[in-house]
Amino acid sequence: MGPRALRTLTPIGRFGWLGAGWDRPDRGPHAPIQAARPAAFLEAPPHPSPHTPAGGRWSPAPPKPVLNPSRIRVIAVGKVRKRWIQDGLEVYLKRLPGLVVSELKDSNPQREAEAILVELRPEERLVVLCEEGELLASEALAERLQGTGSERLAFVIGGADGLAPALKARASWRLSLSPLTFPHELARLLLFEQLYRALSIQQGGAYHRS
Repeated sequence: MGPRALRTLTPIGRFGWLGAGWDRPDRGPHAPIQAARPAAFLEAPPHPSPHTPAGGRWSPAPPKPVLNPSRIRVIAVGKVRKRWIQDGLEVYLKRLPGLVVSELKDSNPQREAEAILVELRPEERLVVLCEEGELLASEALAERLQGTGSERLAFVIGGADGLAPALKARASWRLSLSPLTFPHELARLLLFEQLYRALSIQQGGAYHRS
């Protein structure tokens, strides 16, 4: 058996032996085999969640930022001459504090496009309104605007003859308010209303009813 001393085995019962550890179910020949775990596994704390503070208690994810009207500018070709549209624009401008409107002189689409590019600021993302643009439901538009975060957006509304193709190609986002065709004055009012509706959806307000 080698130089190591033999342990004394004491018989118990007919087939049992005491002293070899076989009297314990967790150490006998039929004991379940367990893989040894490294010390690092036993001591390592669970991976924390991105929203789990140091104390270990779960906290909800931070809310997404809502639409900030002061980071939006509307560049519109031509003036609004209909009084009832002016009244509607004033209503939504009061509900969207900080929203800026820049009016450009109407001409032909090419000259209007040149004036729009001169007016556009380097930090602004160009969004053009056109019939072939992306058509979104109000909830989807609210989510899309919420996903822009802190970006500055410049919504461009063309004149009576629309926007030049070259300007549409330079836009980072082409948006359609409807498959129908509206006068550019009315398109401005519709845009204002949808911006306010998007803000109300993001805030959980009662203005929008799904």
